[in-house]
Amino acid sequence: MAKRAIVIGVERYPNRKNDDVPGAVADALGFYDWVTSDEGVPPESIALHLSPLSGRPDARPATAVQIERSIAELRRLGEGCTERLFVYYSGHGFASGTDMGDQPEPAIVCEDFESIEWTGRLALKFRQIREVLRGLGPGEQYFFLDCCRTIVTRERLSLGEVAINVRPAANGEPAQGTLWSTAPGRAAAAATAAGERSAFTEALLAGLRGEGRARAWRDESLIVEFHLLASHVNERLRSDGQEAYPETRGLLPPLRVLYPPEPLPTVPCEVTVEGASPDDAIELEVSGRADDEPKLCKLTGGRGTVELVVGFNRIKPRLHGCELKPPSVSKDFFTPDQARFRVVRRRGSAPWRDKLHEHAFERGLLTDAIEDAVHPVNVHLELPRSSATIRLRDQVGRERTPAIADHGGRRVALLLPGKYRLEIEEAGLLVHEQVFEVRPGASQRVTVVPPDPVDPTRRSLLARVREESGWISPSESLGPLADHHLPLWLSLLAVRAVYDVCEGLAGIPAPPVRGVPARQAALMILMTASSRPEVALFPLADGGASRRPVALEANGAVEGLWHGVVDTAPGGYLLGWAGGRAAIALYALPDRVTCFIGSAGLGAPRDPTLLSLPLPPWGGALPEYPPVFVRWLEHAQRAFFAGRAIEGPTFDRPDPFYDVIAAYAALRAGARLRAAEVLERLEAAFPDLPDVAALQVLVRDAPPRPAGVPMVMDGALALCPDAAMPGCPPRSVLAWGSAWTRWAAWP
Repeated sequence: MAKRAIVIGVERYPNRKNDDVPGAVADALGFYDWVTSDEGVPPESIALHLSPLSGRPDARPATAVQIERSIAELRRLGEGCTERLFVYYSGHGFASGTDMGDQPEPAIVCEDFESIEWTGRLALKFRQIREVLRGLGPGEQYFFLDCCRTIVTRERLSLGEVAINVRPAANGEPAQGTLWSTAPGRAAAAATAAGERSAFTEALLAGLRGEGRARAWRDESLIVEFHLLASHVNERLRSDGQEAYPETRGLLPPLRVLYPPEPLPTVPCEVTVEGASPDDAIELEVSGRADDEPKLCKLTGGRGTVELVVGFNRIKPRLHGCELKPPSVSKDFFTPDQARFRVVRRRGSAPWRDKLHEHAFERGLLTDAIEDAVHPVNVHLELPRSSATIRLRDQVGRERTPAIADHGGRRVALLLPGKYRLEIEEAGLLVHEQVFEVRPGASQRVTVVPPDPVDPTRRSLLARVREESGWISPSESLGPLADHHLPLWLSLLAVRAVYDVCEGLAGIPAPPVRGVPARQAALMILMTASSRPEVALFPLADGGASRRPVALEANGAVEGLWHGVVDTAPGGYLLGWAGGRAAIALYALPDRVTCFIGSAGLGAPRDPTLLSLPLPPWGGALPEYPPVFVRWLEHAQRAFFAGRAIEGPTFDRPDPFYDVIAAYAALRAGARLRAAEVLERLEAAFPDLPDVAALQVLVRDAPPRPAGVPMVMDGALALCPDAAMPGCPPRSVLAWGSAWTRWAAWP
């Protein structure tokens, strides 16, 4: 899919005397330079309209007819294949309305406009333009308008209509973001002279390039988002008494990803400690993003400069034997800045006080509470396993881990009275959090007690994991083993059955995967139920006419868990369970184990999870990523079901389920170019999948339709609305509570 743009700069109005807009052409050309160089829109995909033409051979007149012609051309060439659209306008503008409180109709004023009374048709309705371009279909559309929005009474003029059919696209709608240089009813501030840019355009271009508050951290990426861009422009305009006005429709993805791959941007911060002696050695603890370890910097003499990663940072100074105010500075650093501290008290009159402060300083306990004669308390932390990694934070979030000492495997912390949060990590994953309170007085003990799940299958599984690998407690957001979401636990059990990894589950019997002939396929079923589930396979090759029962065995180690493995010929199948009341589409690939994880009435997961694991040894070398990949795949299934964007690592080895889900999610979000990239990977690795054929139809409009049922729900709904495909059920029996193509009964 392509990127396209319309850039309009109307500086001269030949039919109006002394009514030019200084800097409008410079504004438009500045945006043109950004959209071609930074955004990568090819010049042939940009309609550039200027008045005057300024010697640009690629520029067109900015008349109403020419602008309307460019919009019609864009609609004709870009419908269904425009991933990202930019529209920029700089010139005169106004809004047609009344004083009765209705919503004014904003308009952009074309080059050949003369007066409100006689040529109002040469001022084009902006909302109508936006609706026409909405018909391009799924994607992202950004509109930036630097013009006035003053109200002209509707009785005085008749605005121009864009003579293009406002029809919606058949494959969906785009997300749109509009940023005006001023609020409704107000005038915009133009540049002071020709050739200069307006304050709005200067701020806009700086924000689009990732300066100031237009950028922010999201997980591991530094990005520019539309709402952050609007905040950045507003911050720059407020000094001139102006205010940008954003409008959005739909969910817009990040405008730009600055890091990675670009170098991590930093800004200098000048740190000053007033009252420090020339030979004072000051230590600065600098904390950036939450997932970064604090770094230590040294200052001598009370003055120096530190480089901070853009975004939120906390600077905490330390000077032995001294108290500094404020204790720390925490704020967003986007431009070169300053942080000032002062020495408010020097100690040294009493040796015991110096010793106490030295002890507290070394453990990060230097607070005003010490000066108030509140004594630290010895807290004995009783942990289920001495090798666990622990972190300790006080009630305001400051880390107090250095206050913990190890005495022969016993953990003892010297803590001031107050509330603390204890975090336990296993294998780098957060597995438990517990809040406790330290009371003044004698030493005390804190016993870490992991919560037990209510669900019997989870409780039984967790008990066996503790027996084999020690204490570990689940967390809802961090996995794999440390995740309360049952499908992840069972997915890793399936991985261990195939690859003999995941030692934490070694004591739990897994269905043996043995003796599968080469170029054949296997189906593994892990199901939770209070009694033996009834499960059957229906081959799609014969329309689901034949039924093959699958016998499941009780796991024995985990209550309510049933498992089984069957050999199958490669091809499409329906797996039915719950007495034939539920079914799901599967595709068995050669030399692979297709794993189904579901529930027949006992606890989660009611929404099934699917895995596809290569069979060793003829499936190639054992991939190094099974546990990590399982985590990403299970999270991707949850994200798809919730309608969220699917993000994650790109693995060298394509996966049929993960890549299919990612492609459908990209189509649903309007990112057809991203879907096409994923489709190329799938075509090379899994050409026989029904979802690959379905995606070819949806991405490229390539006939014929697939000869099977797509595994993902979006594919089935898009391609078989009325049971027009072989073996596909009508929509009326589809079960909507699933990311997979699932229905209430089969056959």
